[in-house]
Amino acid sequence: MSVNQAIDASKMLGALELANPVTITSESGVLALTADSNCFIADGSEDINSIIGDSDVTEGIYIITWNTARTLTYSSSALLLIGQANRTTAIGDVGVYQLNGSVVTELLFQPVSGKVSSAAKADTATTAEACTGNAASATQLATARTISLTGDVTGSGTFDGSADLSITTTGVEAAKLTTARTISLTGAVTGSGTFDGSGDLSITTSGTVSTSTLYVTEQSLGTNGYRKWSDGMIEQWGYVSGGVADDSTVSVTFPVTFSTKVFYINNQYIESGATSYVASSCTLKSNYSLTGCTFIQDTYKANGTGLFWEAKGY
Repeated sequence: MSVNQAIDASKMLGALELANPVTITSESGVLALTADSNCFIADGSEDINSIIGDSDVTEGIYIITWNTARTLTYSSSALLLIGQANRTTAIGDVGVYQLNGSVVTELLFQPVSGKVSSAAKADTATTAEACTGNAASATQLATARTISLTGDVTGSGTFDGSADLSITTTGVEAAKLTTARTISLTGAVTGSGTFDGSGDLSITTSGTVSTSTLYVTEQSLGTNGYRKWSDGMIEQWGYVSGGVADDSTVSVTFPVTFSTKVFYINNQYIESGATSYVASSCTLKSNYSLTGCTFIQDTYKANGTGLFWEAKGY
């Protein structure tokens, strides 16, 4: 039987010539209908996997009153239930079923309380003619719809369900933040500023760097070398070889230039003798600068081996 129109429960039940109900009990998940009647009361408690007829029953329409709570298991090849899903019955529920060989189709289901379920619904109809009203699903909308984006991002596209929709968007760039934000520095260095994105932000900082956090930022550890510290201090050193005549000068060029000030310069002149070495210093001339200095030997030390020097500044 092919259902192709809406089913009226009262008309269907009234059109059937009902016999006296016969009580039947399922076995091993199978409910067997007999030729004794077309109206049955189903007893038992087990789940129902299939409804079949006995040897004398192969087709027809039958009414079953469920006398106990059961689970009817949907099967596309044996037990076609409305909604294409398992059904749980309650005591007193009534169903109308069509038997066609080994396949049973549920035509109508009337719970004790609730709305009649009919096979002529969009979710269970097998043909277009069997469906009334709007379809439960479709490959395409009857009327394409426009999907639009408004606000800071705009765009639109037409969608009818036949394919995915991709919308090209246009964004509005903000000239500045709606609410300006404060950017703060905390810790050894502090400072803050207000930023709204309309321009660059420069923060004036203040603070004291602890000596325990000093570290070397750059250095060269050769004979003539230097070391720069994280607080800006620069240490430099070097060696000038050879003897220096009395009242002659020794010029020193610092490996790197001090940026601001030189506050310490010292030297040691090494004298070599027959049996010993004697260290003495040369006089620093007052014309020292950020790039170098000059020493003068005021006592004759022609047999000296050279002069060590060091300087500090920033």
